[in-house]
Amino acid sequence: MAAKEKGKVSFEHQGDHHLARITADPRTKKVSAGAICNFSDHASAAIQIHNGKLKGTIIHSGDTHALRIDVKNDGTFLGTYRDSRFGGLEIYLKDDVARVKKGKIPVGGITVNGDNHKLRLKMSPAGKLSGVIQSKALKNCTFRINLQDGNVEGAFVHRGKSHKTEVTISPRGWKAGLSVGKGKAKLSFNVEGGRVKKAFGGIAFDF
Repeated sequence: MAAKEKGKVSFEHQGDHHLARITADPRTKKVSAGAICNFSDHASAAIQIHNGKLKGTIIHSGDTHALRIDVKNDGTFLGTYRDSRFGGLEIYLKDDVARVKKGKIPVGGITVNGDNHKLRLKMSPAGKLSGVIQSKALKNCTFRINLQDGNVEGAFVHRGKSHKTEVTISPRGWKAGLSVGKGKAKLSFNVEGGRVKKAFGGIAFDF
């Protein structure tokens, strides 16, 4: 849905699991601000737009664990995984490094098959962290983070009937593909380095 405000043009779209609002200059159609929020059981993703740059926060949580990843407008990311078990385990995630900040990984490693997530972690003889943190049986959201000798790679996807947010993380930073709406009222764009690299769909906004 497109609407006009005083001196501005805005695009809005909402559903059971998302809310989007993009504001642009009516003359140039240049995006000045905006936000896309996805939400469902155990997971949320909120992306903010300001002057063509994007940043946001991704969260997945349960009774005993919480994963948070902050994607920044310079293309980098910073994350934390916390688990109330295993001595209050806390894992720090940043671009090309994953390390145990609190708690301890036992010699035999950690394996968890919870109601909505899987966890498998171990330490190498050199003290490097490897394993996987993965969602399980979530209807609207999936994520998987692979750790290999301290390196971080992963993907988070939140989707519904008229929206999809996909964020990938790696030692090179984060990328994303986002879309909201349908048909001529659809807005889609790709993000790299914290900036929109390509916009397409029925809405002609310029990032």
